[in-house]
Amino acid sequence: MVFVNMKKLSMVLLACVGLSVTSDAKIKQVGKTIQLRPVNIKNVAYASSGKSFAIPNFVTAGSVAIFFVSEQGMVGSVPSRFSLRDFVHTSGVFYYYPRKEQFPSMAFLPLQELLSGYSVSYSPSGDTLAVAGNDKILLFDSNTWRQIKSITIGNNTTRAVFSPDGQLLGVIAGGKLFMMETRNYSLLYTISAEKDHQLADIAFSRSGEKFAVYEYQTVTLDHTSRISIYQSSTGNHDRNLPYFAEKISSTPGNHYPLLSYSPKDSAIAVTLEKPLGGKILLVKSNDGALIREFKGYCHAFSPDGSLFSAGGQVYLTSDWTILGKHSNSAVCVTFSPTERVLLVVTPESIKRYRVE
Repeated sequence: MVFVNMKKLSMVLLACVGLSVTSDAKIKQVGKTIQLRPVNIKNVAYASSGKSFAIPNFVTAGSVAIFFVSEQGMVGSVPSRFSLRDFVHTSGVFYYYPRKEQFPSMAFLPLQELLSGYSVSYSPSGDTLAVAGNDKILLFDSNTWRQIKSITIGNNTTRAVFSPDGQLLGVIAGGKLFMMETRNYSLLYTISAEKDHQLADIAFSRSGEKFAVYEYQTVTLDHTSRISIYQSSTGNHDRNLPYFAEKISSTPGNHYPLLSYSPKDSAIAVTLEKPLGGKILLVKSNDGALIREFKGYCHAFSPDGSLFSAGGQVYLTSDWTILGKHSNSAVCVTFSPTERVLLVVTPESIKRYRVE
């Protein structure tokens, strides 16, 4: 009888595909697991202060949950089932207080205007939370969590992303891009995809000079996609990157962000939502040349670019060493802007992992 050391075997297999792996996991769960009801969560967003993060559809469709992070980097306990009696209602916002605690662990924002399919995004200053859904954008003051503005865009408003300097807000609605300035939230320009194409997501470069859109074909049996690059200030077209070979699902947009720039703007990560299993590609931003690929439906760069999460694993970007695993069923991930902590959302739970 031959005994096989499975740990060593897995390390050998990873090495064979060009990935090194640490002998001991460098990521560990921090805090308690937050259990979820079976809801459709498309993305998660951290405030730039690191003091809160927002998750849409947390309790029910048409809602946003704001979780507060303490100065010690911890999130308060939250039950998996709620009733109105569990909340303190103040000025249209519902706050949940754990027993014997003075400070709330969560704020719950019911959104009567948005009953389905939306995403969340903080402004770079962290003062404003944008919620996209139905035909509009709702803006909230993150100090009071009161709604400060409602902007009607058009049917199927699915995404709203702030530029790095906070002066622009890129909105995806009806397969088009609407670029707005954030002083008065007036429209600057609109970008439509070419014939038989639609736009599904937008990502600003870290410099803010350019932005990328994820464009896909809507022709039956030809669901291919690509990245197109534009100038932020004018909306002028810069270039199209080559089409990806893999076919995608007919309507992408279940796992935001679908694309994001690396911190140095030299690469773009893109999630391909395929009918049978997702794939994440890392390509050069100038010509679309493939750098590396991963399995999974969601990805995230750490703010300093030293870490990358994809396919249930965390990588060191300097040499693509695997630092550890979190979950193969993750639907969205994001890094804290203030500490080496990865937030992972699955259909059943929310977990936070500290990366050593």
